[in-house]
Amino acid sequence: MLPSEVPDTSDGTPLDVLVDADGCSGLQYVALTCAAECVADDNTYITCVTHASNDAVRAGLITGREKGAITRAAARGGCH
Repeated sequence: MLPSEVPDTSDGTPLDVLVDADGCSGLQYVALTCAAECVADDNTYITCVTHASNDAVRAGLITGREKGAITRAAARGGCH
């Protein structure tokens, strides 16, 4: 399915990125997947980000390099 054919349920998705079935970019997918974990603690959040980023790589939404940047940012700053 082409990105323009996907109903976008994630506000602010750039038009030139790959999206999942809900219209979310890889970064948005990770953020939405781990939003609830943010209130738990940083370790739980970082673990969630790692798993969600792996899923996004497997789905072709982000590259391995992007996954690394996302997980490093989570480790440095948590979700705050």
